[in-house]
Amino acid sequence: MDNLVPQKEIEVYKGQLESAEKYSTTLEIKDENGYQAATIEAHKIKEQLEIIVARKEVITKPLNAALKSVRDLFKPLEAIGEQSLKNIKVKMIAFTDAKERKAEADKLKLDAKVEKGTIRESTAEVKKFIIDSSLSKTVSTSSGSATTKKVAKYYITDKSQIPLDFLEPDMVKIKASFKSGFPVPGVEMRMESELSLN
Repeated sequence: MDNLVPQKEIEVYKGQLESAEKYSTTLEIKDENGYQAATIEAHKIKEQLEIIVARKEVITKPLNAALKSVRDLFKPLEAIGEQSLKNIKVKMIAFTDAKERKAEADKLKLDAKVEKGTIRESTAEVKKFIIDSSLSKTVSTSSGSATTKKVAKYYITDKSQIPLDFLEPDMVKIKASFKSGFPVPGVEMRMESELSLN
């Protein structure tokens, strides 16, 4: 990839932009002449950026087209594989969960037997240990292993109760609402100056 753009060319661009950066950080506009000089310099920088972006796109457009083509070629295959894995994992987890539920029920039955006095507590503890031992979290085979573990998942049950700290306003929708003549409560529209170089 490095040989697509000669290092000398990169150094030229870098030098131009370092000069632009130095100019922009030390710039002080005190009168109309200073404003006009800043306009001229801003246009020069804008032109330099356009040249750099165009040069970059000469390289990246064909690469992006090739990348898109390769992704499109493999995307259906990946989708089939991913769905197949998902189906298998769902069924494996369902089996593991059912096994854990049965183990818990069996342990409760043992507790009930201890309570009734039909089995000794030490015997129940041994049987519970055997039940727990049968609940292996990792199953190994000749092709690899599968491990089941409990992971915390979070589901929103009532959006109205979520504190504002955890909500991110949708600025695109807010802007569209204002443009349609419907101001959004809690949002203020301000007109601010913005400069464009034509």
